[in-house]
Amino acid sequence: MTKKNYKEHAQHTSLLAPYKYYPSGVPVLSPFFSPHWHSEFEINFILSGSAAFTCDGESFTAHEGDIFIFLPGQIHSIDPIENEKSFYDTLLFKAETLGPAEERGYLQIMNPLLDGLFKVKSPISREDPNYEALRNAIEAVFVSAKANTAPMDFLLKSDLLRFFYLLYANNYIYSQQIPLPRYSDIIRPALLYIKEHYAEEISVDVLASLIPLSKSYFMSCFKKATGVSAIAYTTLVRIQQVSQMLLKTDKSVTQIASECGFHNLANFNRQFKKNTGYTPVDYRNKFTQSH
Repeated sequence: MTKKNYKEHAQHTSLLAPYKYYPSGVPVLSPFFSPHWHSEFEINFILSGSAAFTCDGESFTAHEGDIFIFLPGQIHSIDPIENEKSFYDTLLFKAETLGPAEERGYLQIMNPLLDGLFKVKSPISREDPNYEALRNAIEAVFVSAKANTAPMDFLLKSDLLRFFYLLYANNYIYSQQIPLPRYSDIIRPALLYIKEHYAEEISVDVLASLIPLSKSYFMSCFKKATGVSAIAYTTLVRIQQVSQMLLKTDKSVTQIASECGFHNLANFNRQFKKNTGYTPVDYRNKFTQSH
């Protein structure tokens, strides 16, 4: 199987619009975003509140004004913090938005970034040098993205190029002397399998055999890539599916739980409350009007 078979299935961009803007928030707009990856760059600009962001197994607390940048292929997740609501702007865009692959800027900066030879500092916060210039640049990016018109596409590309120029010129994009192991690349067959089979029984033995790795090494790679165990990740995927069905269907809680792979109702209720902070019924009642 090739790398392209393991990515998130959602269609974020197209030939007509090589980017996609999303108003985002946890837990109001989504209870959380379980670990996932896609082939586009992702930029998040925190508008209010706090949330827990994880990238390649490393966790950060996001605060108002923070800028998060996820590279194509990086596994990342977003979770709410107890009693906190966080809202943020999200932009996904294809690497080629920044220019043809034959140009020297792409060859000398973007290619090493995509290949893991360069790294980008993330998050960027108020305490960072050059923060104001970067914040102004990313705010301009989102103004253009939200307009979502053909003329503004030109401006968006210009704004993105300026933002990446500032990142590189101020050493927010820098060389890694020793590239880190790409644990995210290693475990992607397992992520795809869980996404497609979450309603079924899933064991660590089966997941490890897909790659193939020893069970112990697979568990180590999975935890380093996602920040959680394979079983915990499977539970998160199931709960995310449940939360969407609670808001978009009239099916009973018991039926939804069963269709999403939970066959013990008591365990389901416990896991849902643990990961969302609400009972399934309370979650449906509270957030249905937001969708």
